[in-house]
Amino acid sequence: GLNIKILQLAIPFFRVIQVVMLVFMAGFIGVLVYSIMDTEAFSNVHLQNTFRARFSVGDFKICPDCESPGSYTLSQLSTYMKLWLLVRGTALMLLALISLQVILRITKSIRDKATFYNRNIKGFLQLFRLGIAIAALSSFNFFIQGAESNFEFSIPFGALAYTLGCRLLAEIFIEGKMLAEDSNSIV
Repeated sequence: GLNIKILQLAIPFFRVIQVVMLVFMAGFIGVLVYSIMDTEAFSNVHLQNTFRARFSVGDFKICPDCESPGSYTLSQLSTYMKLWLLVRGTALMLLALISLQVILRITKSIRDKATFYNRNIKGFLQLFRLGIAIAALSSFNFFIQGAESNFEFSIPFGALAYTLGCRLLAEIFIEGKMLAEDSNSIV
């Protein structure tokens, strides 16, 4: 039916997102590692909103003359700040990629009519734990550059709602598994 077609369309869609994320992640890591090795590299790459507390690696603009308040070029950042960007950004992207892989596995299972199985319950619990990690990492960020410094903390409502939703789905699937087992034992 329609539900199976939607699930069949979702699987290649998730695969495309994975590839795009992997390409972006490779570029992100490559640019930051190169900028750490050559501190004058990427003087035309401006960072805006990069050190805000949120689920993002920030906004990168490539332009020679786009100075704005709170904007820095990649070449202006200290090595420590580049390392922080690298670690935080890579961790967020890895957590998102792992989450996407778990979602893909659950989607395939549901498509194959293996809905209320332990594997899906474990998948939603894994997404719950990944969501906690994403929320924790998205709740703070900092910036130290010479005499200027900033520490930002926020409550990541989107990541927390996602996390709660994953936990609720795990509970629903636990209940569904018990009902399916009861139904099978009656027959």
